[in-house]
Amino acid sequence: MEDEKVEEKIRSLIEQARTTGKPTKPPRLVSGKSSLAQFIRTKEQADELMEELDRVFNKVP
Repeated sequence: MEDEKVEEKIRSLIEQARTTGKPTKPPRLVSGKSSLAQFIRTKEQADELMEELDRVFNKVP
């Protein structure tokens, strides 16, 4: 019986959250930084990425 009450409260909270009308934003790992800045930390990493991009776009083996 207690489980039913808890489940009903959860369902009502979920429904309340859906009906707020506020737009949802996808969560960002680090606020204020681009996605590239989140995983490129060093100049070496940036250089390696640029080399790979150059190979892909210029079809260099």
